[in-house]
Amino acid sequence: MSRSKRTLAVVCLTLLTIVACKDKTKPFKYDLVTRSEAKAFAKKLEKALTTCTRASMATVYDVDGMMRLVAQGVAKNKRKQLIAGQSQVRLADSCRTATKAGKAKYLRITAGAEPRVLIRMIFPDGSFNYVEYFVGKRDGRVVAYDMRSYSMGRRQTEIAREVFKSLLSDSAGVRGIGLVTEFMRLGKFKKAHVALSMLPAEVRKSEGVMLWAVSIAAELDDAKEFTDALEAFVARFPNNPAADFHGIDRLIVLKRFKAALDSIDRIDKRVRGDAYLDVIRASVYSIKGDLAAMASHIRKALMREPGVVTKYWEDQLAEYDKQRAARAKPASPSAAPPKRSD
Repeated sequence: MSRSKRTLAVVCLTLLTIVACKDKTKPFKYDLVTRSEAKAFAKKLEKALTTCTRASMATVYDVDGMMRLVAQGVAKNKRKQLIAGQSQVRLADSCRTATKAGKAKYLRITAGAEPRVLIRMIFPDGSFNYVEYFVGKRDGRVVAYDMRSYSMGRRQTEIAREVFKSLLSDSAGVRGIGLVTEFMRLGKFKKAHVALSMLPAEVRKSEGVMLWAVSIAAELDDAKEFTDALEAFVARFPNNPAADFHGIDRLIVLKRFKAALDSIDRIDKRVRGDAYLDVIRASVYSIKGDLAAMASHIRKALMREPGVVTKYWEDQLAEYDKQRAARAKPASPSAAPPKRSD
């Protein structure tokens, strides 16, 4: 189950700001939204993410506001250089490709100083992600002005800012980032791997780029490359929960099933419960060979949200029930042995 698609989906949404930013850097002030406004926006966001076209995204994202947040912390005399150089990175198409046929679902709203809408994304290959969208009202319009992807671990504007600051120290990195993302968008992961390896050292050490390395290695199906990339990321960013998302598949391959289930439990705790995680648990137990536990989690998912259970898992559950019923059926009484004749 590749997880690079969900990473791409979030990274490209973040850096969509690059395409249309302006040379204005003071962050906007957003008015608080009511709960009813947040719910109405969540449904609009759910639809826009599933469609994931430039037009649909323009209806929910405050592109200019995102770029202003990214620019904070960058020296003022460098902001124009940052903005001018980013036209080479075209990630709106990447977002559309990454989320093609994906399904977005609004889960809940977190209230507070910065209200957040939690969205779950499920992709055709079974990969998934959770993204919190920070929402506010500007000029009377409710918009998302930042996001925190669970597969990336931090607010996306923070990660983008770190990447861009490292790029400003070496202008060659700007085009390199563009090549990496373009190759990823086209599914040319070997070329993406080569382009990433040629980025300046400081850029390769940034959080977002190190996660790209993990995603690319997963697509190349190179166990050592993937393990090395993931371990390097965890060593540099030990508190980033993204490692749980990216490590599940590798832990399963290594037959470290308890560790994989522990990762799922931590994700579950962060999202405060989601039926799709029972499907993921069922997958782990199925590979482990614990069919009773597999069936139990599929039943839980069906009770909580039937739509997340695919026909494949319905068939697996039906087959398990059929075999269990066959084992429970009492054996037919054997015929009485023939009498011995003297």
